[in-house]
Amino acid sequence: MTARDIILNAVRAASPAQDPASIAAEAAALLVDPVRPALAGPTLPEAFAAKATALGTTIDRVASMAEVPLAARRYLDQHGLPGLALQQAPDLLALDWTGIATHPGLAPDEPAALGLALHGIAEGGSLVVHSGPDAPI
Repeated sequence: MTARDIILNAVRAASPAQDPASIAAEAAALLVDPVRPALAGPTLPEAFAAKATALGTTIDRVASMAEVPLAARRYLDQHGLPGLALQQAPDLLALDWTGIATHPGLAPDEPAALGLALHGIAEGGSLVVHSGPDAPI
């Protein structure tokens, strides 16, 4: 018997088989009164900003994607940076980056980079970024 077999047998012995209906009922019960942390702000965007800035993140709110290059320019100017690595996502490439030096590669010591996040998590001030063809790890 291999170490793998020993481990899997121990897991099987410790976890009695449950029918799908009882598993579904147990999962539904967990959602009735979920335990959620208190938010750091009165709204989700404010809670996200409070947590993210506590981690050292800077936030510049824009009304539309068209304003992203202007926000990037403000950040670069504020920190004396010449340009940034730009994720090669169609939504970002479609913007007007005139006057801002951008490049596609991302070095380990890159001073500034801009990419898209799919979600923000207000409770922790973190972002969900998926990898893919235009967002390599």
